[in-house]
Amino acid sequence: MKKLIYSCLFLIATASIECGAQSSDWTCSIDRADRNSETENLKTLRHVSIFSLVTKPQSYNGERIIVGGIFHLYMDRIAIFASREHYEANDYSSLVWADLPKCLTSLELEDMSRLNGRFVSVSGYFDSNQREFAVGTIVDVERVAGPTKQ
Repeated sequence: MKKLIYSCLFLIATASIECGAQSSDWTCSIDRADRNSETENLKTLRHVSIFSLVTKPQSYNGERIIVGGIFHLYMDRIAIFASREHYEANDYSSLVWADLPKCLTSLELEDMSRLNGRFVSVSGYFDSNQREFAVGTIVDVERVAGPTKQ
């Protein structure tokens, strides 16, 4: 039941962000070698529950995903926790790392730190082999979107 509630909250949050609501949003264009050379399109973006990612990380290896969770900015990367409880306990068993978006300036990264402890969605390519005490890492981060401003 708890997984269902978190999944619903994730879908509601990302829907409001993608519908043009004013948000804390950082977007970078990426250049990937796996573009389809005929159409120049990126892989399809898959909405993934963080609980699915935590329990079956190999299923999403190499996939372009968007996932939501509780944000914490470290000096060299982003941590995405499955829930506020996991965040407050600093529980790495349900943690997904994300690389810092490459296009951001140091001022933008400093501004991003205000999202610590808040729900965000992050999109990029998932690498289940880059674990470092977590279930994997989102690389080539395209977008970090925080909660909508009220």
